[in-house]
Amino acid sequence: MSDFWQLHNLVECLDKSGLLDDARLEKVHQLANQPNTSVGALLSVLVKSQWLTSFQSRQLRRGRWRGFRLGQYRILRPLSSGGIGIVFWARHCVTGRDVAIKVLRSQHRSKTKFRERLKLEALALSLLQHKNIVRAAEANPLAETDYCLNYLVMELVPGPTLRELLVARKKLRWQQVCDFFLQAARGLKYAHQQGFIHRDIKPDNLIISSDGTVKLLDFGFAKYDGDLPEFESPPGRRVGTAGYIAPELLLDQQEPCAQTDLYSLGCTFYVALTGNHPFPGKTREDRIDAQLDGRFRSVSYWNPDVPRPVAELVERMIRKSRFERIATIDEVIDSLSPYAQRDCVDMCFKSLVIARDRARNLRNARNRSIENQKFLSDVSRHLSFEDSAD
Repeated sequence: MSDFWQLHNLVECLDKSGLLDDARLEKVHQLANQPNTSVGALLSVLVKSQWLTSFQSRQLRRGRWRGFRLGQYRILRPLSSGGIGIVFWARHCVTGRDVAIKVLRSQHRSKTKFRERLKLEALALSLLQHKNIVRAAEANPLAETDYCLNYLVMELVPGPTLRELLVARKKLRWQQVCDFFLQAARGLKYAHQQGFIHRDIKPDNLIISSDGTVKLLDFGFAKYDGDLPEFESPPGRRVGTAGYIAPELLLDQQEPCAQTDLYSLGCTFYVALTGNHPFPGKTREDRIDAQLDGRFRSVSYWNPDVPRPVAELVERMIRKSRFERIATIDEVIDSLSPYAQRDCVDMCFKSLVIARDRARNLRNARNRSIENQKFLSDVSRHLSFEDSAD
């Protein structure tokens, strides 16, 4: 295809995308009509001028113009991918407010159970008004486009997950870690009081803002036993992440409850303090076998700086027998309060998002893993939908 037609197609995609207002589109047409303007040069100018993000630029260069708008929100770039959906960074077209938007993965969009799970997460975000839980960004956070795409509008927390922070810093001050888990325990206690069992607490599901505030996220696998019977979770089905799910759930000896969440919180706490998992293994099966065995190295073995009362608290949270574990989350909160110290988390959010993109692309190039292929495929499929705002 000639340079002229490539440039013509790019301008046409921009016209259809809804990304630029009329004044900026007119400027694009003027730039495109100048001699020696190429597709790469035009996109470079638009990205440097912050009219487009690099993600939007890449998609437009491939001829993809649909799906950049969801309702009143403009999609800026992917933030992360989870078990049932992809989370995008988006901006309100009128107010300029930044939010996070979760969209179901393409293979789940037509399945009732996943749509119901997104409804449950929307309910959690609406009901759980606590500073240590990610909140809804709208009064009715769950919306649907004209082409039947469900999406969830959430508060954007511009910071790393605990896992990302551990990768970046290698080792955290134990006082800061105690503060992280004091906050997480407070958020979790509130969720339990409102009838929600999280069921998937792990380093990826704790996110930290620049001032050191910790928030629980991803209630997509939550169990609800509150006052709204239509949202109650059916008994039996085991969900969670190997290495963090309580042994009694692995053995189907008990339904998820506050104490099983405490076990997952304890495993996450252990990882944050030591940089190692209490139940390591190369495969999911290896980690489950290690959990059922129940033996682990003491916290002090990995990090002798941790005070003995804190180390013992963590170790009591992750014992195999639920009868030997800490019984209530109040005990965790009371035990951590004297040791917790708040620190700021200085990490450039935009650089973090770019690093996430690069890491995904690198893993995909090296391994061609199924999970990364799903992520890239889902981003492309999302961008194949019609623009709901026009």
